[in-house]
Amino acid sequence: MSSTNPFASVVPPEIGPIKIKKLGDEAFNSKEYQKAIYCYTKALEFQPNNPILYANRSVCWGELGQLNRALIDADSAIRANPMYPKGHTRRGAALFAMKRYKDAVTSLQSSLNIDPNDELTKKAFEIAKEKAEKCPEEDQSDKVEKKDTKFTPRYKHLKEIYDTIYENIVDKAFIPAYLPYRDNLDDWLFHMSTE
Repeated sequence: MSSTNPFASVVPPEIGPIKIKKLGDEAFNSKEYQKAIYCYTKALEFQPNNPILYANRSVCWGELGQLNRALIDADSAIRANPMYPKGHTRRGAALFAMKRYKDAVTSLQSSLNIDPNDELTKKAFEIAKEKAEKCPEEDQSDKVEKKDTKFTPRYKHLKEIYDTIYENIVDKAFIPAYLPYRDNLDDWLFHMSTE
């Protein structure tokens, strides 16, 4: 039975996620973005919580002008690891391309809070900040419905972990997203407190 995906033959079934990611990186560097997306997607089948794969795929979607998909993958990278700065950078890039300049500034600031030495992110932050200040009539940030994601830790011994995350991430929407059992938070916290 033949596959209908033109890139199916690119990824031999016997190779693992590291080699598949490398194939994706090579495709990206050759500006073969659809091929890279396919490779990163296949690698995610092995490592569904790998923030690097989501961040890389986000860039590819952005290069193809698929900004909503770029934003979704950037958000997935942040959910997989809120302390991974490139997830926030990719989110900022997608938001900037969507003309959500104030939101882009917030995401880029989150990235800089985690990695203050990233020169490209510093430059992107300054560009987004300037655009937000000089072109407020173009900014779409206030036209998007935002969710309230207030989160309060229930056990004091976990408070230090959450405080560290809160101090380093400006975009609070992603603080609770990394919890593996978010829908059943009480059970997860109970499990964590009894180990």
